[in-house]
Amino acid sequence: MNLPRITEEGVPYISYSQISTWIGKEAFNKVIDYNTGNLKSVSGKTGYILRYFFNYDFPPSPMDVYAPFGILIEDAICNQEFSCFTTEEQEILKSITPLGVFQYPVKVEFDGFTLNGYIDDMAADFSIIRDYKTGSIASTKKYSKPEYDQLNMYALDIYRKTGKIPEAEVSVILRSGSHLNMPMRVSGVQTIKRNITMNDLYAAEAKIISTAKEIAECYTIFCEVFKK
Repeated sequence: MNLPRITEEGVPYISYSQISTWIGKEAFNKVIDYNTGNLKSVSGKTGYILRYFFNYDFPPSPMDVYAPFGILIEDAICNQEFSCFTTEEQEILKSITPLGVFQYPVKVEFDGFTLNGYIDDMAADFSIIRDYKTGSIASTKKYSKPEYDQLNMYALDIYRKTGKIPEAEVSVILRSGSHLNMPMRVSGVQTIKRNITMNDLYAAEAKIISTAKEIAECYTIFCEVFKK
């Protein structure tokens, strides 16, 4: 399958973030930052094509502070090293019991491509998988909705390896502050249980395949037009 990203072994692949970008809401009126004239990082097919077809390097954004904050927290939990946090934040983060296997590589094989990713935290016996997120209290609602299917896709890998569907949960580290109100601080933890069924796995599989086919069709046209 002709996809814009391939592994070191030469295998085309997509990821959950690629899928989320491709099917995200289009925002044509928000592509240009009218203050600077620069292109802005956007979702939808427009954003995907800019990022993955043209390899466009989007300029820095004030929103970029959230990803490093999330990585800092996840690393602290994985390594059990909390010295860069306040006493209150340390107490909150220490209340999270790690499952033990961090950044477990996911590779779900399909006809002509793979879905690649990482499970943030997992039990050694594959019985439980966990995704770490950071956000405000309001943002936690989306992780309870059926539309949030990242763990479903990763559970598909575990099911194919073990024949069992793992328990799944999202551990949301609540955040105070924002890019407009720095500094950001850890303010709490909310755990959201996800009940993944066989129907969820079937739906995830179908979504992965259909999205990969759409991307491949567009990328093939792109390569022909631009002789890549």
